[in-house]
Amino acid sequence: MNPSITIGFLPRERFLLAAESLASLYEHTTLPFDLVVVDAATPKRYLDEVQAVLDGHDNWSMISVDRPLLPAESKNLVVREARTDYVCLLENDNLFNDGWLEALLDACESGPADVAAPLIREGRGADGHFDRHLGSVVPSTERPGLWEVTPLTRPREATAHTERVEFVEQHCLLFRRSVFDRIGAYDEELNTRDEVDLSMALRAADARVVLEPRAVVNYVPPTAPPEADELPFYRNRWDLERAIISRERIRERWSLVDTPGDLEFVRYRNLIPELPTVRGILAEMVDAGRSVVLIDDGDWFDTEVTDGIALTPFPDAEGHFGGVPETEAAALAELNRVLGEGATDIVVGWPARWWFEYLPGLEQALVAGSASMRTDGLLDVYRMAEPTP
Repeated sequence: MNPSITIGFLPRERFLLAAESLASLYEHTTLPFDLVVVDAATPKRYLDEVQAVLDGHDNWSMISVDRPLLPAESKNLVVREARTDYVCLLENDNLFNDGWLEALLDACESGPADVAAPLIREGRGADGHFDRHLGSVVPSTERPGLWEVTPLTRPREATAHTERVEFVEQHCLLFRRSVFDRIGAYDEELNTRDEVDLSMALRAADARVVLEPRAVVNYVPPTAPPEADELPFYRNRWDLERAIISRERIRERWSLVDTPGDLEFVRYRNLIPELPTVRGILAEMVDAGRSVVLIDDGDWFDTEVTDGIALTPFPDAEGHFGGVPETEAAALAELNRVLGEGATDIVVGWPARWWFEYLPGLEQALVAGSASMRTDGLLDVYRMAEPTP
């Protein structure tokens, strides 16, 4: 007889993908399970879509709360509800592949292991997804008595066999239910870097945590801004002040020199609702006759942010983003090329501002070659020349 499993299905930051994610779960999961769906003030149209998927099944229950919840609060509701051998916690922006749950369960049973994590792929493709900051915990050499988190030494997708790991992300995890008796509940005050807090708690409890490459799950971040009815949940999730406090709380709890990673991810999330404004600014520039080259780190091209606007990507690969230049020489050659073809404005979107740390010569060339530069927090516009009459 297979061990019993409760799957908790909960919102991460939005609701747009929830019904598709839930349908994918049922389509690609053959092991029997009890499903607990957390409804945290889900907008009616998305809840109706989820309900339509659930109506074809009889193995589910729903916990409804009339306010937005942070993921930790939702997870605690599921864990308290579960009476099974295992609890699998899933966020509502995942798509699943055949055999994912069987592989995670086998990793726990045959290992044995207390927690099993799948390989996570980014979007709907095959590229790996994992925070490169989260490698190993080592004693600090500069600050005795404290710990440091070193970055990954190789990508997760390079893993060929089940292996023990120190850090996990929380898109999809299978736990022995008993592990929560050792680590306690999730900290409901945290809205970011909670994966660090969980990983450190598992480490402190000497829980065996493994990465199982036979299990594959796709995390699909949204490519468009939140809808108006998603914003209350979204803004609660990515509150910047709470994120600052969360990082400090984790650092102090686990005696870390610093909480790994930075706040740029949260700042990025806070700016996503402004993408319609970005689109408006870009369209206005083009409509005014400017020849605009957009440096966006590949985030906006081929999405509704730029669709229908005559923009040139940087680098330009036949009208699509050509990838981050490998060298300053390559970046400068591309800049000279687009200027030679008549570009009047080079616009740097906030997702690409990190380029200037990696390619400082590009920033220097933009500053030196521009007649003016303005910024509004969303876009940095380098006006290189007036359009030719």
